[in-house]
Amino acid sequence: MIKEDVSLLEQLYGFRYRGRAALLCLVLFLIFTGLFQYLSTSYRAAADPTLVDLQLSFSARQFHEIIMVWSKSVGGAIDNYKLMTLSLDYFYPIIYSVMLAFAYSSARGNDKPNKLDMALFVLPFVAAFFDFFENTFHLVLLRNVHNLVHAIIAGYSPLAVGLSAAAATLKFLFFYAGILAVSGAVVYRVKKRFC
Repeated sequence: MIKEDVSLLEQLYGFRYRGRAALLCLVLFLIFTGLFQYLSTSYRAAADPTLVDLQLSFSARQFHEIIMVWSKSVGGAIDNYKLMTLSLDYFYPIIYSVMLAFAYSSARGNDKPNKLDMALFVLPFVAAFFDFFENTFHLVLLRNVHNLVHAIIAGYSPLAVGLSAAAATLKFLFFYAGILAVSGAVVYRVKKRFC
């Protein structure tokens, strides 16, 4: 008997408990999303620019303004934001990438993926890569900012801010493409089963 050569990625795609893993990660995703919403008050007031506004700041001036607004609104805002990034936002991409990838492969229901299946399975992991990149850039950009005085005098590299915003944009693009892939796989499976 000839053993078929199967890549590690294909083995992961066909993981026996992929549906359960997707559901577990969905629960964790919802918990983390709720935590992010709850903890946002530790670094910004309700009327302040949002985290997404910061993530999509392509100019150093806009990035600086958001950091100053947060620092004026909440004492210790930037240290709180950095703590949240370190303690939660490096786990979040792992959770949502596993959730979307396994939801896709589970919805497809096949153990031998074609090239399109593999490309769509990988999309969420690409989103996670860009999320890690963005998080790291934010921590580096804010490494010397701890209070309002630091926020006022801080200077930010336009290149680093632009790269961070580009990474965030790509993160969102691949994340939503992953959601579309899962949705398409579910619709295809339902149609195949009932039509």
